[in-house]
Amino acid sequence: MLVHITSQEEFDSITKQKSDASFILYFREEKSKNCEKSDVRMSQLSQQHQNIEILSIDIKECAGIYNHYNLSEIPAFILLKNGKIEEKLEGEDNKKFEELVEKTCG
Repeated sequence: MLVHITSQEEFDSITKQKSDASFILYFREEKSKNCEKSDVRMSQLSQQHQNIEILSIDIKECAGIYNHYNLSEIPAFILLKNGKIEEKLEGEDNKKFEELVEKTCG
């Protein structure tokens, strides 16, 4: 399932309510050419793996979340399990991201 996060409060509510769940945090920027391919692939993967919650976070709408995780590139992906970072990927490598989805779903 792909969920578009629009505020820090929404992010906190979802991640605290399901604190024992796994999430993929997908950091993106609305008008970034680097994110266009990832947006398409993200949508496809969320449909194929509906048992994982993917939180899509625009870095301009939610800069505080982006800064909290000390990220420097977009797109960026974080696997969050039980509230802890399991893995962090930055840049436009869809193959590594797909491996992250498989790892999370498996």
